[in-house]
Amino acid sequence: MEDLPVSFSWVYPSVKNGICTAYCFAYVRDPKNYNVLYAGVKYEGKINELNNFRIKLRRTAVKRLLRKPIFAVFSVGNDENYQQNLTNKKYRFNGITNGSLFSDDQRTPKKTVSLGKFFLYCALNQQFSDLGIYTKKDDADLKLVVNGEKIENYKYGMEGNIIYLKYGYECRGEESKRITGASLESIISLRKRSKFFGKGKVRRSLDDYFDLSDEYLMQFGFNNGDEKPENKTIRLSHYQKDKRVIFYKMNLSNRVRAHIALMPFENWVDYVGEVTDKPINVNVCNENMYSMAYSIENIDKRGTKGENKWRKNLHRQIAINRLIENPNIIETEFFDDMNMKDIRMWFGRRIMFFPVRGERRLNFQNGNFNFKASEWIMEFEKYDERVYLYLQDNSVLPKFVEKIFKFFGLI
Repeated sequence: MEDLPVSFSWVYPSVKNGICTAYCFAYVRDPKNYNVLYAGVKYEGKINELNNFRIKLRRTAVKRLLRKPIFAVFSVGNDENYQQNLTNKKYRFNGITNGSLFSDDQRTPKKTVSLGKFFLYCALNQQFSDLGIYTKKDDADLKLVVNGEKIENYKYGMEGNIIYLKYGYECRGEESKRITGASLESIISLRKRSKFFGKGKVRRSLDDYFDLSDEYLMQFGFNNGDEKPENKTIRLSHYQKDKRVIFYKMNLSNRVRAHIALMPFENWVDYVGEVTDKPINVNVCNENMYSMAYSIENIDKRGTKGENKWRKNLHRQIAINRLIENPNIIETEFFDDMNMKDIRMWFGRRIMFFPVRGERRLNFQNGNFNFKASEWIMEFEKYDERVYLYLQDNSVLPKFVEKIFKFFGLI
């Protein structure tokens, strides 16, 4: 089947007193069945500064078309009347724009302008519409997965880049209605045929975007910028795999997860000495003392197996590095009556009471640390518990932590 070009549409719904609102849409449209994939980006600011942002706006629109498109069906009209609709000032999706304000616009009515008006109308003017100008990941109607040249319906655990797609509106002439279902084959075909039409008949797939040179992309008015695909490989160092570190995860809610690194304080002293290659001397070491650090993950989607492993390793790195350099050192007498499973659960359920970066960063220059049980005794009235947060002897509780503790009634 024939290739389809990646195109752009600019719409300027508001221009007043030197300030404008502009929308840039990237889209791919099949002229035979009027199926279209599109995604957009919004600009609000001074007219004379818009040209400085055009490259970035086009780039953002293409990246959203790549990962977060909307599927729609749009016909300006049949072969007999579409030119009339483009020039008709009363037709809401006409191709007329004010070309005197912007150098890259033309006064001649264009089909690209008509498409942009349709995209914007679907996002902003439909009653009860929650469509927007691109698909939000947690609101997708359909998920596809791209693995090389293969595109298929996404199923949990599949490897590849995920496309989050939402159904938009179908419009043929004046009538428009919300799409509730569409042919999976037609959507996949539309995506596979999406190409950049370069000079000299050099055509490249939309999915090749991150591999294209700036020289090639500048033919279309944008470049790749400095952004590259997210590195999905996190290599843990030897010390981050140390079995002495008790590392585990706990869901705090449906959207928040804590990654926790925990060690008995006496084990922590030996461990940190080995990692930093400096002997660590401390003035206190009780059996009921633990060093703890954590990292918080905001869960916005259920990823593939590879993505979940990448996130786990990333937060493991963060939590263990904080355990070494920014630990929370805690003591309480009732730890003596708890097994390790109970202690793990205790920290997980009270994790947000402790500073995410510890009391303060430790300085390992001389290897001597004097800790004191803080005057700030944390009392969890809900649990009828009292614990001590150990501070460096030459430090005071940071003001921002003090405010947090006061807010939760901990001091």
